[in-house]
Amino acid sequence: MLRGNSAQLCGACRDADEGEELASFLRFCGVETLLCRAGDNLPTYWPSPQTRAAFRLPRGESLPGIPPRPELDTLRQAAPRGMAFDPAPRVWEAAHLLFAHREEQESFYSDSCTAIAHGMGQTWALRTPEGALAATVSCCADYGGEAYVAAGMTAPDWQGRGLGAWLIAAMMAYKARTADALLLCEPSLCGFYERMGLHRGPDFQLCTLPQ
Repeated sequence: MLRGNSAQLCGACRDADEGEELASFLRFCGVETLLCRAGDNLPTYWPSPQTRAAFRLPRGESLPGIPPRPELDTLRQAAPRGMAFDPAPRVWEAAHLLFAHREEQESFYSDSCTAIAHGMGQTWALRTPEGALAATVSCCADYGGEAYVAAGMTAPDWQGRGLGAWLIAAMMAYKARTADALLLCEPSLCGFYERMGLHRGPDFQLCTLPQ
């Protein structure tokens, strides 16, 4: 999955030759950073990877506080008190909550709209009684039996009320109906996701290609 000068490997490299071929292709495309599984057979010129913790909800499993194998209608009914569950917010609205800079907003908007149009992505939100966006989360790629959940954010005025945790858990459980749901995070956030009941999986790594 390519996004400007960055890429994410959905799957794994089986051997060093495959890793060399992939790295050469990404370099040709102008890719500067690659997110992949720790231990992938990538060439040594992708140095000093940064660790990203991975959490997994295996297919068919659920999470506390979320109905088993939830449908959109049941999630609407189970939304936190006072909040309205929105399974199709305006992506540009979510981009503004997630990012402060115009370039990042436009990149997220473009990538999310492309994924949604191809049936490989979703963006959800919780709205206040006044209709404002209180929290959002996205599935950025759903392919080959794995669904990658990311871009979780709660508006500053609504933080500390469990809204983001509920929305992320709902997305993970919804995707786990048909796939293994994966969520990547900074290692410092592991405790938060462990308390949600998610399973810690093998780490990922963010590699930077020197210029």
